[in-house]
Amino acid sequence: MRNAILLTVLIAATAVVAMAAADYYDSPKAAKGTPGLLSVLRPGQTVTLSECGGNYELTVSNTKILSRYKVSKVGADYVVLSSQPKLLDIRIPVTSIRAIKHLKR
Repeated sequence: MRNAILLTVLIAATAVVAMAAADYYDSPKAAKGTPGLLSVLRPGQTVTLSECGGNYELTVSNTKILSRYKVSKVGADYVVLSSQPKLLDIRIPVTSIRAIKHLKR
């Protein structure tokens, strides 16, 4: 009887740890207080997109710029750009971003 209870507790504890690990890897969170590469991007912001050696460079500006893309979603490790008109969504992982340029005008 005692072994059955210990086995049940062990299985429950293992399940809790597995669920916590799955939740972490399904939605990774940046360390608090640490600005990430994508912290300068906001949904609704217009950006220009250029390809440079297999990676992408994004250019953002304080003022309105003519662009074919708007930021629609910013995740912890990806950004989604929507084309104007909304015919295409591009999901770019942070590992494919070479640089984010900030144009000051």
